[in-house]
Amino acid sequence: MSIDSIKIKQAAKMKKVIVLLQMLLIISLSENTKAQIDTLRIFHLNDTHSCLAPLGPRNEFLQGTQGGIARAASVIGYSKATQKNVLALHAGDLSIGDPFFNNFLIIPELQILQLIGLDAVTIGNHEFDLTPNALLSSLSCLEPDCSLSILSCNLIIEAPELQDLRQIIRGCTIKELEDFKVGIFGLTPPETNYFSLPAPVVVDTNIVDLTLQIVDSLKSEGCDFIICLSHLGFALDQILAENIPYINLIVGGHDHYELPEPVEIQNPLGSSTYIVQAGAFYRFVGEVNFIKTGEDISLLNGRLIPLNSDIPEDFSVKMNVDDLVLTVEQTFPGMYSQQISTTESFFEEFVELPLSVGNKDTPVGNLITDAYRIFTHTCGAVSVSGATAQPLYNGPIVPADVYRMISYGFNEDDLLDFRLATFDITSFELAKAFNIVLSMIDLNDEFLPQVSGLTIEYDISKSPENRLTKLELNGLPILPEQVVKLTTNEALLLALTDVLGVTVSNVFIYENDCEYSVVINYLESNGTIIPKIEGRVKAVDGTVKVADNEYVIYDFILNQNYPNPFNPSTTITYQIAEEGNVTLKIFDILGREISTLVNDFQKPGEYKIKFANNINLASGVYFYQLKMKNKVISKKMMILE
Repeated sequence: MSIDSIKIKQAAKMKKVIVLLQMLLIISLSENTKAQIDTLRIFHLNDTHSCLAPLGPRNEFLQGTQGGIARAASVIGYSKATQKNVLALHAGDLSIGDPFFNNFLIIPELQILQLIGLDAVTIGNHEFDLTPNALLSSLSCLEPDCSLSILSCNLIIEAPELQDLRQIIRGCTIKELEDFKVGIFGLTPPETNYFSLPAPVVVDTNIVDLTLQIVDSLKSEGCDFIICLSHLGFALDQILAENIPYINLIVGGHDHYELPEPVEIQNPLGSSTYIVQAGAFYRFVGEVNFIKTGEDISLLNGRLIPLNSDIPEDFSVKMNVDDLVLTVEQTFPGMYSQQISTTESFFEEFVELPLSVGNKDTPVGNLITDAYRIFTHTCGAVSVSGATAQPLYNGPIVPADVYRMISYGFNEDDLLDFRLATFDITSFELAKAFNIVLSMIDLNDEFLPQVSGLTIEYDISKSPENRLTKLELNGLPILPEQVVKLTTNEALLLALTDVLGVTVSNVFIYENDCEYSVVINYLESNGTIIPKIEGRVKAVDGTVKVADNEYVIYDFILNQNYPNPFNPSTTITYQIAEEGNVTLKIFDILGREISTLVNDFQKPGEYKIKFANNINLASGVYFYQLKMKNKVISKKMMILE
């Protein structure tokens, strides 16, 4: 056989192989295309708080090694550019939390998110921390015809001077994808009215009715998938999921929860609503995928994508952030480039289970309250876990790390944190203050006290308004009507007096000393610091008798009210195992008695009581308490208009 004929046969064989490979490739592409057509991919963020530059731990060049918007851009931007049926959503709180915000507000973050293809963002509570005018200034940077929707369906904006804001913030939007018609609406937390500065904007608390109306509207528009972009927090998200039909997905925020996978909740129609949340500060991007089969849409999978060093930074976004860092350093020299301290290990900021037994002081809480007390030379210092935002990571510390840790403040003098304040308070008023905040730790650690010079102990088995069981100053019980001088920041002092109604005297504001500068000085003077938990704040369980090393469980039961949330009425059931006088009372969130439902001598058995909101109580969280002899059980219920 000639060489030419061999070549011809080899060429023929190669041609067959190529044709076969082409056919396999076409089949493969067809299958992939079919899968993509049926798949809805949703990337989600929340509570990023302007933390555009990477977080610690820092390397030897003081560069952050995880997180940052440039890594988020790599994940989201690639999928948005190469795939179809992809959404990117943000559940609110871009504001407050980083020197970037103090320099630029949320303008650069919005512009970058718009650039990488963010579809919608809801309004969080911190968006109003500098008043609606500052929010309007930031939102006005967006192009009028941009595809980024700013959402909240429960904001009442009637002031004539804020009509531009009203035009920008919409209740809902519809995204027409290739294979899905997705309706998205936003919700802002009601506590914004009290713990931020939204006036003259008002956050409507009539959440259930508003949600029902907007879901009905989106269904009537032909949406086959509905997303609630919620900054209410997980507890309220769960209530919505349990009580509102047709919501497929709740993209949540506010709690900073790192939910490793979607949480499935059964809605009133017996189908599933899923809740997702992706931590905070660009440490993660959440991803959740749904599959459509005919008319049915079901969850495929969901996960958190850690934005660690394995994720490359988008080059153009990184260059943008690096330029912003240089601008920040012109205002605050050394903010990202000067090492001020070193930590030997991780400083935790978060208390996961406030209503479990154990020490509840945190290394971050102890650090900042010690810095307060030492600077002002007072008897003690107080804060709450919700006044801090981020941990300190192991290794080198730069000023930006400190600001991120205590970043929920702003003053017009140096554009940084709240100023320090000292005040006198009687032991009675101090105990009253601690009882109030300890009654509000059922959902999260936001109001959990952090202290220096003081020791507090609370009993998780007691009624919410009466949990405080020990209050000491420098290891000694505080005497009745004893007056002590304490330190806090000006915002917490205002909340103490104006929101909680606690009486203080001899208030002094340090005009030139904010908490950021005080903590910086404390760290510089201590060099290397070590995290410590000392039992300054401790939770105990009074139902546990340790004398004979046995558990004694109270022999009566209080069940969760149903329905919950409710309006106008709900039913409370309970059981008692012995005869005696029984009381069942309703309290508001501040521990004030609202109503007595039962005050009677009862025999063992099961009882059912109907509570009707005949006195037009406002929407919100309330507590009901069952008491018999020395036994007390309390539970939480919610009224929604």
